[in-house]
Amino acid sequence: MEVNNQIPVLTQNNWNTWKHDMQVILMHYGCWQFIIQTKPEEPDEGATYKEKCDFQLRKDRCYTLIYTNISSDVKNLIIETTDGVVAWKILKDHFEPVTRARVIQLLDKFFGTRYQPGEDVGIFISRVKTAATRLQEAGHKLNDLYIGFQLIRWLPQEFQSTVQQIYRWKEEDFTAVKIEAELILEANRLQLMKQDLEKTETVYFSNFLSKKKLSKVPRNVNTVPGGTTATPADPSGKTEYQKKDGKVFNCKTTKHLKRSSKMIGPCYLCNKYGHLKVNCKEKNSRGKPPSSESYNRV
Repeated sequence: MEVNNQIPVLTQNNWNTWKHDMQVILMHYGCWQFIIQTKPEEPDEGATYKEKCDFQLRKDRCYTLIYTNISSDVKNLIIETTDGVVAWKILKDHFEPVTRARVIQLLDKFFGTRYQPGEDVGIFISRVKTAATRLQEAGHKLNDLYIGFQLIRWLPQEFQSTVQQIYRWKEEDFTAVKIEAELILEANRLQLMKQDLEKTETVYFSNFLSKKKLSKVPRNVNTVPGGTTATPADPSGKTEYQKKDGKVFNCKTTKHLKRSSKMIGPCYLCNKYGHLKVNCKEKNSRGKPPSSESYNRV
């Protein structure tokens, strides 16, 4: 597997990130063991020439990898040596001096580590643990009480029920490892609950929109030729609109008018429906005047 050797060069401001990136590269080439061991084990007297060459190649590569990944002004710190172990120690003593001022600076940074809104809880826990590790490397190891307090101090409101439960734990249970495990479990539970709520809201919103669209469109509505909206359709399935003499008219409305006209009456002259006595066509055909009985009925 290939590893990208081109990492951001070491400057006066990025030692903490450069240190971890450089460690990965040295481990990939089998050179990290020279850094963590004060005196690297030399090959045995019975080792072959190839084994001795490989050992010396890895030892030299330890220095070359460090030298080629630092800025020009920082190179002046290690220019007097060609040993990778010595070069690493020089850089570490320069950027991580074990002094009281540095310890106070790291303490201030540790207690200033806060949870950022929207940040993953696992990332926040990692930042707290990294700050505690730097303090330990500076010779000031923190008690689990302070690390645990910093882990639960700045959590958002949704974690407060879990925080109150953690405060009630026994003294032997109040450790950074157990607090970390509890917070990650609670974060996963909240994430699942949030996903369920989002699904429910999506379904409810889609149903609401569907009902709203249906409420705007009348049922059984036909369209008149020309794009206008018609009256409700006839259950029998017959066409409501017909075209006659270049005009579109509603058959159902016309039939309704005819049906309503038949309900007028009956005529007291011809006893037929659809008209009254005044409009009767047989009025003039009949010569005799209407009887007094019929007249009184009108």
